[in-house]
Amino acid sequence: PTPTQTHTHTHTQPDLMMIINTSTIFLTLLLVVVFLYGGLQLVRKFAYEIAMENHEAVTALDNAAQAERLRKERAADEQAAAAYAKVQPLLHTKLTQPSTVRSNNNNNNKPSHLNTSSKSPLVTPQGSPNRSPVSAGSGE
Repeated sequence: PTPTQTHTHTHTQPDLMMIINTSTIFLTLLLVVVFLYGGLQLVRKFAYEIAMENHEAVTALDNAAQAERLRKERAADEQAAAAYAKVQPLLHTKLTQPSTVRSNNNNNNKPSHLNTSSKSPLVTPQGSPNRSPVSAGSGE
């Protein structure tokens, strides 16, 4: 037999004895709670940072959309004002035109198209209305 084969364990390991009592259980639970609380606080802080970044991004998008909406509204208002500026002289002319069409006869309450005198431009000598393209098709 070789010396390695005959060699038995001569050194003894110390007995590792588990201590299970109230204080170790309480200490273990306390450490678990502390580490869980710390980990949850880290997760909470991380989630809060993500939520804040998301809120800032949404706010920036909303502000950009609002600015674009206001810009379009301003452009539409400017276009409407420009279109009205082009049409306004025509509207002013049309509003003043009916007052010049009225004839100066004895009955000033009656419009000129109801006048039966031969001087009226709307009535022919036979008494039938004049059907010119301007007066018949305007619809005013």
